[in-house]
Amino acid sequence: MKFNFKIAVLCFAPYIPLIALYFLAHIYISNVIVALIVAVGIFSVLELFIHYQYAKPFFKQHPELDLHNFEATGMANFVVVVGIIVIVGLTLAQVPWGSSAAFLASFGLYYAVVNGFKSFRRPAK
Repeated sequence: MKFNFKIAVLCFAPYIPLIALYFLAHIYISNVIVALIVAVGIFSVLELFIHYQYAKPFFKQHPELDLHNFEATGMANFVVVVGIIVIVGLTLAQVPWGSSAAFLASFGLYYAVVNGFKSFRRPAK
């Protein structure tokens, strides 16, 4: 039951520019949903460019940081189940999220914690 902090940071890192893009879009667009869609659209285009230009060569040199080379452990599955129970509980309790940025940040942290508990397996050759 070891937590891999590097992988957790690597998983949460894309959410930081996404939240920043949302705040920038929300300055110019008053509708929350439209601002979120614009931010996700811009982020997707940038993410595709960065992935093919920089991430693929990087992960070929560092397979120990590639998320495809990790498998779920019992603790990662436990965190997924607890997360689903919490999300369903908050939905049934009708707790408002407050803003889309809070939702993105909480989902990013949840995703990072789940992947932080996954274990490394050797990539197939």
